[in-house]
Amino acid sequence: METPNAPNDRISQLRASFVRQLPARVAEVCRLFRELEADSTAAGVAVALHRSLHSIKGTEASFGFRDWSLLAAEGEDRVKAILNDRVAASGENWRRLETCIGAMETLLQTSVDVGGEGSLTPGVGAATTPARRLVDPQIESEPRTAAVLSVLVVDDDRMMRRLMAALLQRLGHTIVGESADGETAIRMALSLLPDLVLMDVNMPGIGGLQALKAICQAQAGIRVIMVSATADSESEEAVASGACRFIAKPIDNEELAQAIIALF
Repeated sequence: METPNAPNDRISQLRASFVRQLPARVAEVCRLFRELEADSTAAGVAVALHRSLHSIKGTEASFGFRDWSLLAAEGEDRVKAILNDRVAASGENWRRLETCIGAMETLLQTSVDVGGEGSLTPGVGAATTPARRLVDPQIESEPRTAAVLSVLVVDDDRMMRRLMAALLQRLGHTIVGESADGETAIRMALSLLPDLVLMDVNMPGIGGLQALKAICQAQAGIRVIMVSATADSESEEAVASGACRFIAKPIDNEELAQAIIALF
């Protein structure tokens, strides 16, 4: 006869099993994506990638891994769009798929813990295995930077904003605001006066470089780190326009930590 706690214990076991398998699942998704990049006509690879992402997405209802499910759902939609229009598959679908899979790698790298509401919360140790880091809230991490900073996060991709925020919170910083476009970023930066702005280069409307120039001209004391998945030419232009640092996507948490330490 099962004890009253048996169903909860079973769910906990299934959650732990998913977390243990997650690094391998993400690695498989990355492998399939690289194969699809090499041969965009490989329908079998695209179907396998779609299936892998769908499997990760299905964890939301059962286990509450909300961020993973949102990422997997976005990736699944991009693969489906590419499959449905193989001849004229837009560069935007490929870009968003690449961003999504890079975000999965970053999320795995951030070593975050799964909170009670199914959202991802910071605060775990770096010396444990990825699976343990994800599920054990008792493992505390030391702050990676000396100063606690107020940070404005700017990116037109909602999941990238969440991931950048998770990285910064893990380093002990406070997110004072988020923006999806350059115009709002300028207004928020001049209103909130954060210590740091972490901002994407490529956004619709007023882009990151325009917003960077406006912020630096109006408030020289606000330090800005620009991020982008594109070429080094943007790195040079960003620094010339007033950025303190330029970091390539997918963002490496150690590189971000060192960049902030160097600035503050």
